[in-house]
Amino acid sequence: MILSWGMLGSGLAAEDILFNRLGVQDGLSSNEITCILKDRKGFMWLGTTSGVNRFDGYEFKHYKYKESGLPFREEHVSELQETADGRIWITYNTDQLCVYEPGNDRFIPEKEILDSLRLENPPAKIFVDNDKQLYFATYTNEFCRYDQARGKIYSYPLNKEDGRVCDMSDVGDRLYVVHTSGVVEGIDKASGEPVYRDEYLTQYANAQLFYVFADSGGGYER
Repeated sequence: MILSWGMLGSGLAAEDILFNRLGVQDGLSSNEITCILKDRKGFMWLGTTSGVNRFDGYEFKHYKYKESGLPFREEHVSELQETADGRIWITYNTDQLCVYEPGNDRFIPEKEILDSLRLENPPAKIFVDNDKQLYFATYTNEFCRYDQARGKIYSYPLNKEDGRVCDMSDVGDRLYVVHTSGVVEGIDKASGEPVYRDEYLTQYANAQLFYVFADSGGGYER
């Protein structure tokens, strides 16, 4: 992990930017970082191939199995996302899911999370949009939004023949999703209805996964 420090407006030239390399010798659980999240309090969360870590600018805190209440062993972390209530949602490449609750400094048991999402098994994909709303896709081709304030689940009427949603991105009032078939759809957040469809990537349907990214100009990359 490499951190840089610079002073905006200080007149420092590019060569004056300072870099500090941090790794396992500084308390990081692994040098193989898979994802990074900066939470609302300014903490840096780092997912690695050997569990999750939090960096406060001075030292790392490695959340260990059982010792810190983490329900799983230090596995390969695939995603870190923060919802409107400040919770950190953590997914693993083993299809496991856990949520860190900062107010109580605890990890919520997976069963409790799945019960709140009305699921029997962990979702295939979760996504927190720019409004801090949580969306999730299941392996049975369902796509939903979880309204945490009301505790309600809203299903989106997508065509299940397009395959499950494997990635999501958003800009403004539009949510973009890409299916395992390669179909890309734009969804109006307010109505939940598809308003755009692109089948260009279906010619590459043999790919294992597709990714989509919506830029600030309203366009997207696939």
